[in-house]
Amino acid sequence: MRVSEILKLPILADAKVVAGKKGLSREVSSVTVGEVPDIGDWLTGNELVLSTLFAVDTEPEAQAEYTRKIIKAGAAALLVKPGRFIKAVDQGIIELGDRDKFPIVEIPADVRWTHIVAAISERIVGEHLSHLERSQEIH
Repeated sequence: MRVSEILKLPILADAKVVAGKKGLSREVSSVTVGEVPDIGDWLTGNELVLSTLFAVDTEPEAQAEYTRKIIKAGAAALLVKPGRFIKAVDQGIIELGDRDKFPIVEIPADVRWTHIVAAISERIVGEHLSHLERSQEIH
């Protein structure tokens, strides 16, 4: 699965790519909620990270450092839900995403993480199942 394919899910119909549009072809292997400041230490690569940025200070530099760690860990994209803990995605984070071709996507405040996780996980599992079925047909 690619980030661009994930963004076509109905649950993400109102999502807005605010940075890193050149990275929408990044591969997604899983989805996780990243509400801890050291999330980068827990990623293995290709994750779609969901965050309200609650875990980091409201200071733009702290948010940028959080984002840098996610990018360095090889995540596929960062989906941010502004409105509750931050007003909007900071320009510094947008610049990081554009520079590193790392998609940063704003999610409407009323969309629940559990619904997003379920929809993305279902899509990823469906893709894996489809590949397995094709493999069995070939063999």
